[in-house]
Amino acid sequence: MREIFDLDTRRGRRVNAFISAVIVLSMATLVADTHYAAADGGLPGWLWTLELVIWLMFVVEYIMRIALAPSAWRYVFSFYGIVDLLAVLGGFANVPAGTSLRLLRLLRVFRVVKLVRGSAALDRFRAAFRDIADELLVYVSASGILMFIASVGIYELEHDQPDTLYVSIFDSFYWAVLSLTAGAEGYQPLSFGGKLLSIFIVLIGLGVVAVPSGLLASALYKHDSQAT
Repeated sequence: MREIFDLDTRRGRRVNAFISAVIVLSMATLVADTHYAAADGGLPGWLWTLELVIWLMFVVEYIMRIALAPSAWRYVFSFYGIVDLLAVLGGFANVPAGTSLRLLRLLRVFRVVKLVRGSAALDRFRAAFRDIADELLVYVSASGILMFIASVGIYELEHDQPDTLYVSIFDSFYWAVLSLTAGAEGYQPLSFGGKLLSIFIVLIGLGVVAVPSGLLASALYKHDSQAT
């Protein structure tokens, strides 16, 4: 019975292909939900039934994986065990008592993560991330400290300006995150000091993507060299 989830066997690959098809169908029903919600109409009976059937499939799969796993607790607390659990919990959004809980509806999107189960490429990335975990931890910690300092700085420089958007440290932290990543459009500072700080943060932000990307590329190259 354990072969049904073993990707090294033909039966396991067939089961995985079937589950992948169900996941894609689940994402299609999620899109259909938003269509009917935008039309201010309730879900048609056939769509509600389809989502219920898909949810039951995920429930059965989760229970079987627990029952067939060599260590049930190890599976439950593993990455994919948590993803499978989230996929099951997301189905409670179809239950009348849970339809108003947006968090449950949001959990359904985690089903798409199940598509990469058994991916060789994902295994390579996982191994690469393990190799650079310490470097990433230092980098993330330094970035967090920098963003907090920047958010406090922009708050002190801008919160007294007329029609300011920096009314709290939280709003300022939001600006800092955007400035270090995608750019804080709509959050232009008004004071001279705030503009200088923005220039500094944007320049620093150029390395936010470059540093971890370089670390990951180096780790992947090392694993590929060892494999050959």
